[in-house]
Amino acid sequence: MMSAISHNGLPQSRMMGEVTPILAALLALAAVAFTSWFWLVEDQGLLSLAPLYVAVAFFCVDMVLLRRRLRTKSKEIY
Repeated sequence: MMSAISHNGLPQSRMMGEVTPILAALLALAAVAFTSWFWLVEDQGLLSLAPLYVAVAFFCVDMVLLRRRLRTKSKEIY
């Protein structure tokens, strides 16, 4: 059975490769939530943050698609 080896020589778990894109999407959503909260505290309108929301939405969709590609690729390897 082959195992994936990371750059530092340690074995990389298959689960970590699938979880990393989801964690990245959650981190991006947390950053947007904090920015939105800060924006509201400063009495600014949320509509001016629309480009940020669109960018994060594309990022999250890309991370979900990346997770699917990694899952498919890992099934081929293992």
